[in-house]
Amino acid sequence: MGDKEPTIRSRELGLALRRAVEAAGFDSRQLARKMGFSPSKVSNIFRATRGVDENDIAGILALCGIRGPARDSLLQLARESHEPGWWLEYEHLPQQVVPADEIDDPRRHQNATPADHRPVSRTEVELPPR
Repeated sequence: MGDKEPTIRSRELGLALRRAVEAAGFDSRQLARKMGFSPSKVSNIFRATRGVDENDIAGILALCGIRGPARDSLLQLARESHEPGWWLEYEHLPQQVVPADEIDDPRRHQNATPADHRPVSRTEVELPPR
């Protein structure tokens, strides 16, 4: 499985696996050695830049002692990790829509004019019908 753009689910899975490995007392090199992976494969799994096989995830979870509902939940997340988030259905929204993380970014206002600071009403953005 090659490099890919991470989804929210794959990032969540990578973070959960990293935490499980650390809680079990391993570092990424030890995990790689025990699983027969290259260190770069482990890094890519943790960073969610590489798709993962469900059997690899099951092996990591077994090595870390993760069982029961927590194991089932992470395996389900692994199955869904390639699916895009629901918000991608709305990629076609007008460019006036600003991502939430940019709203309070002071760099966004450095060269702003008074017209840039006008409030935006909900009626200015036409949402597609469901």
